[in-house]
Amino acid sequence: MQTCALCKNKTTLKESHIIPKFVTEWIKKTGITGFLRKSENEYKRREQDGFKKYLLCENCEGLFSKSEKKFAENIFIPYLRDNKEEFEYQEWLNYFITSVNWRLLYLELIDYLNKEVDITQNNIEEITKAAQELGEYLLGKRSFPNNVESHIYFLNDLAFVRHAHLRPISFFRRSIFGFLLENNEPFEYSYVYSNLSGILIVTAIKKTKFDMWTNTLIEDQGKLTINQLMGSPVLGDLISVLEHANEGSVPEHQAQRILEQLKKNENNIENSKFLEEFIKDQDLQELYRKLFEEE
Repeated sequence: MQTCALCKNKTTLKESHIIPKFVTEWIKKTGITGFLRKSENEYKRREQDGFKKYLLCENCEGLFSKSEKKFAENIFIPYLRDNKEEFEYQEWLNYFITSVNWRLLYLELIDYLNKEVDITQNNIEEITKAAQELGEYLLGKRSFPNNVESHIYFLNDLAFVRHAHLRPISFFRRSIFGFLLENNEPFEYSYVYSNLSGILIVTAIKKTKFDMWTNTLIEDQGKLTINQLMGSPVLGDLISVLEHANEGSVPEHQAQRILEQLKKNENNIENSKFLEEFIKDQDLQELYRKLFEEE
């Protein structure tokens, strides 16, 4: 018998997807190769592409599955498949974000106890407390912690225009990953975030005083649009991930050749989102040239 990470009962554990399975299935279904985007590099931080762990009992898996279904049907699929730009939500969205990022946070704390990762001493007490309170919230034992915030940010083209040469749209739409991001100097902060095929979900445990989040905060219920702004260490970390992942990326002249071939054979990839994402990256590069290279 093993101990469930959430309810702490001794029972048989299920092999849990740390990032929900429907994200992986979407990337495979809408890609050309049927595989997830992989980096040429080995990150020092854990890659979450299809990562699974014996973590939860069947009952706790059931708790999470309800909000996962709501998120997939009401936000994930409408945004990625139908290009929807406005979404209504209720408490299930905050629960979903917490359920994903709590799993990441729990595993990071286990790695910290096993001395496999470092967490700043100034932050460890606050992060540990947040993990405990978020777990109690997921079990229905308490309300959502007042000092923690949930955010959702749709990774848009303009946020990465200065990094257009790295093909950010294709990268973020074709990948899934999640990290604990924390620091002590020059500013203290701690966040847990996950990229779900271009939809960023963030649990902010401690923000900096310079953080800017516009139309991203998740409350008990409300309406989301893709008209958002984010200024945060999280954005800087995403750029770092993008840069590390793009070693060995396709050269510009080859990319143009691939685009021409794809346009000639659109019927062969009608079920794929690859062409749409590829063209958006080409357009973003053209925008960069107009904004920063032309006199």
